Amino acid sequence: MAQPPVYSPHPTPTPSTDVPPRLLWDRENIRKHQLDHKLDGVNIFEGDGQCMPLLQLESGKGWEVSLEEYVVGVEKRASLRELNDLFGERWPLLGQKDENHWRQGRLYPFHSPIYRASAHDFKERGAAVGADEIVKRLKKKYNKEVGRSAKAVRARANEEYPETKN
Repeated sequence: MAQPPVYSPHPTPTPSTDVPPRLLWDRENIRKHQLDHKLDGVNIFEGDGQCMPLLQLESGKGWEVSLEEYVVGVEKRASLRELNDLFGERWPLLGQKDENHWRQGRLYPFHSPIYRASAHDFKERGAAVGADEIVKRLKKKYNKEVGRSAKAVRARANEEYPETKN
């Protein structure tokens, strides 16, 4: 005849699993963006104490699309500015290197003058007019002054919004 299981009045302690606070923070940010449908169809990387989106960039579309992608996002996705605020510059370093890697590193780096221009204008007027209006204004300004050339736009924006040393 089988003996009934013995229950101890004092349960044995279970080993605690320490979850890094950065992972919890990243997961929470991912969940918020998923609820807002800003990460629809985006792969999520999780490992080594971090969790972040692997967002594909719009490649070969010119500086205007790059600016829009950076400030407001494309196809109702999170903007690169927003992801940078939440995850720092860690998220573009994950995943395989492909044609987007070249674009990120050379043509449109995160410290690009056009992004500095948008950040500067957004700080000054963003709350009043919104990110869409900032993008429209910058596109109009640089298309009028130097045309559609990405190199010319970079040079002109670099003159107006020089990189500051911290």
